[in-house]
Amino acid sequence: MTIAAGQGTNSIFVSWGNLITKGISGPLCVTVANSCGSAQKCITIDIATTRPVQPNSISGPAKVCPESTANYSTAVVSRATGYFWTVPTGMTINSGQGTTMISVNIDAGFT
Repeated sequence: MTIAAGQGTNSIFVSWGNLITKGISGPLCVTVANSCGSAQKCITIDIATTRPVQPNSISGPAKVCPESTANYSTAVVSRATGYFWTVPTGMTINSGQGTTMISVNIDAGFT
């Protein structure tokens, strides 16, 4: 990676060449300093260069009753690091957002 802009500020813009085929992984560090000394903080970054594959079908009930709960799931997706579920109006996600399986509440007025 190369710092393209922002060196010396609290925000940087980085770029990398086309020679990278599997992504970038390693420490990204910032050092802050004043006349009394300096301190450094690092995090590990992992940048993939390819998108996840399309998710398989979603498993779960196609028909649900008002005032009930239901579970929906999908298989693990290659190269995915998270899963973002959306549900129709009248459903609320109870648990599982960000994973391959969610539990939802179906509201009384759901049609």
